[in-house]
Amino acid sequence: AQDGALFPHLSIADNIGFGIARNADKRAEHIVELAYIVGLDKAVLKRRPHELSGGQQQRVALARAMAKRRASPPSWSRTTRPKRCPSPARWR
Repeated sequence: AQDGALFPHLSIADNIGFGIARNADKRAEHIVELAYIVGLDKAVLKRRPHELSGGQQQRVALARAMAKRRASPPSWSRTTRPKRCPSPARWR
């Protein structure tokens, strides 16, 4: 089955918003935006995963992954500098 590990007891909107805090500002708007980005119609958000095609379920899983990625802080610091590459003269 290509269910994308969706939660069958949750609506599509709740599956997408699973990684977003319930009290987050504009949570509902963010869920609709993510659905739009992956090509899902707004009407789909009230359905359950078993009511969607395999491709639609994959898009829901993608939107949920994008929501989690956007909600979590980056794992690196903005002050972290990349390591210097040695100059070509040192390569010899």
